Amino acid sequence: MRDFYDIVVVGGGHSGVEAAFSAHKFGLSVALVSKSKKSLGRMSCNPSIGGLAKSRVVREVDALGGVLPRAADMSATQYRVLNRRKGPAVQSTRAQCDRKKYELSVQKILDENSNVAIIEGSASELIIEDGKIVGVVLSSGERIGAEAVVLATGTFLGGKIFIGDVEYPGGRIDENAETGLSESLKKMGLKILRFKTGTPPRIDGRTINYDNVRIQPGEEDYVPFSFDTMRKIPVDEQVPCYITYTTERTHRIIEKNLLKSALYGGKIVGIGPRYCPSIEVKVEKFPHHPRHIVFLEPEGIDTDEFYPNGVSNSLPEEVQLEMLRSIPGLEDVEMTKPGYAVEYDVVEPTQVLPTLELRDYKKIFLAGQILGTSGYEEAAGLGLLAGTNAALSVLGKDMITLPRYASYTGVMVDDLVFRGAD
Repeated sequence: MRDFYDIVVVGGGHSGVEAAFSAHKFGLSVALVSKSKKSLGRMSCNPSIGGLAKSRVVREVDALGGVLPRAADMSATQYRVLNRRKGPAVQSTRAQCDRKKYELSVQKILDENSNVAIIEGSASELIIEDGKIVGVVLSSGERIGAEAVVLATGTFLGGKIFIGDVEYPGGRIDENAETGLSESLKKMGLKILRFKTGTPPRIDGRTINYDNVRIQPGEEDYVPFSFDTMRKIPVDEQVPCYITYTTERTHRIIEKNLLKSALYGGKIVGIGPRYCPSIEVKVEKFPHHPRHIVFLEPEGIDTDEFYPNGVSNSLPEEVQLEMLRSIPGLEDVEMTKPGYAVEYDVVEPTQVLPTLELRDYKKIFLAGQILGTSGYEEAAGLGLLAGTNAALSVLGKDMITLPRYASYTGVMVDDLVFRGAD
């Protein structure tokens, strides 16, 4: 093996970044394997952080010294407090972020506050000798030694993208999947599930008819996500979002083309996280609802792209455009990227301990969507716990668990490892 590290983290998304950042604080050598340094911390889906329950996880990550809360505040363009009319127990902060600035903020925090080695590439195999992890093999054939490994592969593990009847391997649009690693995990005797998620198309904000949508401005009375954040953004500096709704015509278009959807056409076999149903699912399962809300979220300060939150789908491109143009305010909209579904492999989470270590293999930890979760915030919480425990295991110290009575992250872990994700 060319190199040896105390801990190797596979995956540079929100979970992998937190795992690597938390592990390095113990004075150990840490390597983070990512397809590209430039994609570290990338927001694959919506350009926002927080929301109901999720904001609690964000604040827990901040209390434990994580990256996501600081990056969210550094890149925020708008803040709102949800459920403000209700009691404080159910109020939650939500921030819109500049997508590009967010990933640059993550990379800045890593560069300036850690000595994590970034290795560009993808892992294709775990090296197990005498039932013990000793390293990983990259797709290039390079072997990297490790005493502990954290797998935080997101949607890239056996990922396949679907847009109507078009399908191809990928974990994100224009980014390749990790294929060999799934086979390696199966050879270890792990039960693998197939999950799916999706993302909506992106649209050109210059083609939105703002007279036909409702503006949603930011708020001044909020608390930033991180204790380290000193400055709050005045309302007049915040970037507004907009609200519109699907129509009966929208629903007819979807129903007419339902079998052209990869989800309903039989191409996708995976199940989806309950948190983010596609617009096809919402129309099909809730026919009594005459409309569904669509939030038009700006992707950033220096781009005209918008994220139409609420219309994730896997319909053909031409149907997506027809659907979008049936929504008030989007009558003449131009689509910059199609929406798509992505199907990927998940390790059945009852095979891990509350420390996020595999039950049958010591010093192999899992975090994020590989455990069947969905969301940046959930991934960050799991990554921080996995990275911390990977470091403690290398040092021969007792690992930590987060009891469900003490934290939202603890509730999530407890449900995953004892109840599963299916």
